[in-house]
Amino acid sequence: MTNPASTPSALAREWLEAAAQLGLQVVAPYTLELPGGVQVEVDLLLKSFGGSDGMLLVTDDARLEPHLSAIDWERFGFTTVPEPAPGEALDIEAVIEVLREWGWSGALADRPAWLGPELDVTDDDDTDD
Repeated sequence: MTNPASTPSALAREWLEAAAQLGLQVVAPYTLELPGGVQVEVDLLLKSFGGSDGMLLVTDDARLEPHLSAIDWERFGFTTVPEPAPGEALDIEAVIEVLREWGWSGALADRPAWLGPELDVTDDDDTDD
């Protein structure tokens, strides 16, 4: 018998498809280990984006809300993403745009070329001429 908690959600299946196309590392579902032995299952962990250990994606932030103070935010990014609609096709360009926004956190040598150049986050527009 299959454990329903270990079956990837529709969101996770969509990101697994994106991972296959883009060469991403996705763990779905992912069990987050917190201090005191607390375990929280999230839809997926996307490695090398967001925090140093990756980006946690959930469809319902209520799963993580009680544990927010225990999560090491230096290690993980976190976002809530709605489940894709049934039959909705993967928009790989939209995925790439989101990944650019989250930022690469993996080894520089492993940074995918499709991410484009790193964004300059300095703001030079504040100078008075």
